[in-house]
Amino acid sequence: MRAAPVGGRLGHSPPDRRSTAAHVKQNLVVYYSHSGCSRQVAERLAAGLDADLEEIVELHRRRGPLGMARCVIDAWLGREPGIVSPMHSPHAYERVIVGGPVWANHIASPVRSYLSETMEELPRVAFFCCCGRDGAHALGDMASLSDCTPEATLMMLDREIQAGDFAKLDDFVARLRKTGATAASVERAA
Repeated sequence: MRAAPVGGRLGHSPPDRRSTAAHVKQNLVVYYSHSGCSRQVAERLAAGLDADLEEIVELHRRRGPLGMARCVIDAWLGREPGIVSPMHSPHAYERVIVGGPVWANHIASPVRSYLSETMEELPRVAFFCCCGRDGAHALGDMASLSDCTPEATLMMLDREIQAGDFAKLDDFVARLRKTGATAASVERAA
């Protein structure tokens, strides 16, 4: 996997920012949440970055014990469930931040679906996940699915979210703001 150039994915021509600069927004936060933890993180990210927010919605909801079993099985098997078409086009943004929960050591299947469906449209990316113990494998899943190296990643533990400890999230926002400012400087210089 190679690093994506500023303004686009490797192997894809970046959009012409000169003609669309007035229409291109800086950040879009896209998330899936089953229990509400990822929603809390996504909402705080969007507020901290003054970003638009997009929820990934499954066509068939997961409810009860069978729904939880489906979460684990879909994650293990790498399934991509049907999702509602996104309302925001990744093309309209300089960076898309994508995240969700970790299921059975993998990123949640609806996030997998979103990344697979939009991988050709993704500009610069950053990823976050919410997990009980370790989300490193899930973050790797996201990088592989998008075929981009993320500018930054965030792994929030469920216990941190429940305790209101968002120090790592605040650091993540600061890193994204810094890389956003650096990318804007590079584009102005070009």
